[in-house]
Amino acid sequence: MSTKKIVIVDMVNGFVKEGALHDEKIMDITDNIKKLIAQKTDHDIIVLEDCHEENCAEFASFPPHCLKGSSEARTIDELRYVFDLPNFEACIQKNSTNGFFALEQAGLLDGDEYILVGCCTDICVAQLALTLKIYGNDANKPKKVVAVKDAIATYDAPFHPAKEYEEAAIKLMSVAGIEIAYLEKLLEE
Repeated sequence: MSTKKIVIVDMVNGFVKEGALHDEKIMDITDNIKKLIAQKTDHDIIVLEDCHEENCAEFASFPPHCLKGSSEARTIDELRYVFDLPNFEACIQKNSTNGFFALEQAGLLDGDEYILVGCCTDICVAQLALTLKIYGNDANKPKKVVAVKDAIATYDAPFHPAKEYEEAAIKLMSVAGIEIAYLEKLLEE
């Protein structure tokens, strides 16, 4: 297994195609995710899927979504091919916005580099990026954490203007030492 990881965060139907928190514009990042995967074959691929029980504590903050066993909790068909790639490492269902704890429980914090793609920029992606960075710093084993700006997205809603929340999350991650990169730059490395 590689110490370099690509983590596909919550590219599930419940955020892309259906359900209370979906936004079909998130589909627009799919091609960039595919390009990254095709180029970075030396990186293991981890897929995180939002997946909740009916009584999930998270539903105090967000409407019910991605219920266990529903189509909402399933990775979109356009990315399911990664499960058959030789560098596919794991698909992990998570019960909170922060996938760090699911990675920890699965023993997948052995990476030196994590490239994050998927959604939602300001919630699941940002929380994972920040926690990975802090975890490495706390152990004096810094991790390179990269958020691919044109391969992450968030949902738009009257109470959640996507552009505003995305810009704030990018700034927060950048200040915390997370590298914000465009796909084209990453593909040149």
